[in-house]
Amino acid sequence: MTNNSSNVNSQDIDGQINGWNRRLLISSISIWAIFFLISFIGNTWVSILCCKRLHFLGIKSYYFFSLALADLIFTLSTLFYVLNIVLPVSIFNNFTCKLFYYAINTSHGASVFNLLLLTYNRYVAVMSPLRAFTSQTKSKVRKTLLMTWFLALFPYSPLFFLYNVNKEKGESRRQHCSQTSSPFITSLYYALVTFFMYLMPLMAIIVAYSKICIRLSCTTNRIGTLGTYRRRKKAIKLLVIIVTLFFILWTPFNVMLIVIFVFKINFNRLNMAWAFSTLLVLVNASINPWLYLIMSRRTNGSVKSTPRIIKLEKL
Repeated sequence: MTNNSSNVNSQDIDGQINGWNRRLLISSISIWAIFFLISFIGNTWVSILCCKRLHFLGIKSYYFFSLALADLIFTLSTLFYVLNIVLPVSIFNNFTCKLFYYAINTSHGASVFNLLLLTYNRYVAVMSPLRAFTSQTKSKVRKTLLMTWFLALFPYSPLFFLYNVNKEKGESRRQHCSQTSSPFITSLYYALVTFFMYLMPLMAIIVAYSKICIRLSCTTNRIGTLGTYRRRKKAIKLLVIIVTLFFILWTPFNVMLIVIFVFKINFNRLNMAWAFSTLLVLVNASINPWLYLIMSRRTNGSVKSTPRIIKLEKL
């Protein structure tokens, strides 16, 4: 936090702004601005394309739209975080404080649930193609995704009770978000969230794709399945890349949650470490929309040469 000798503008003689070195802050904001624009433009573009081309892209357009929406929510949330650092007067009040943490964490939960749905979709398509063809309708997918977002709202609802605004000591008197509940309750909550919303989905996805790869390796020797195998391999390869990037770039963010809220470890440059972990998630959000576009083109591009299996391979 800022030095007690700082003035009302939270800027001291050492060139610090709200606890940040001026040069470091300018560099960090410049990097953030680049990824913010890439993420905002990319995810907005994907959302618009999915809405306009539902018939052309098929069922997977609903999944891409849902994932892009989750990334867009996280992207816009980081804008609020950066403005609160840069502006001389804190923009946090009790409502915005609670909403900020709730929006960031809910976007994570929605992304996890959507990736689990995509993984299940691929799993069924490979393990039981006939079942996937008969059960995966647009109406069912829409209802499932709506239920997914509805469920994603619940795991992070306790944040509305855990966070409140407190004023800093010293002359700056800036307001910042902090937990006002029992330390034990906060630690227990974040430990459970990390386990159920990060570790368990990660293990489930690893197991699912392991079985998918084993199944595909067995089907290559079957007559008449080579074309199907190639198309599925392309789709699954991109999905594995999307899932892998998600968990790699979200890992520092989850580690920071454990370090700060479960083990209550405080260290120098804590704010910087938290900001860096958030920036990595923004990098993930800026990469995802372009992967969605590549995936949709590849899976649709191969369909023209094999019209007999268009419907089976739409998923």
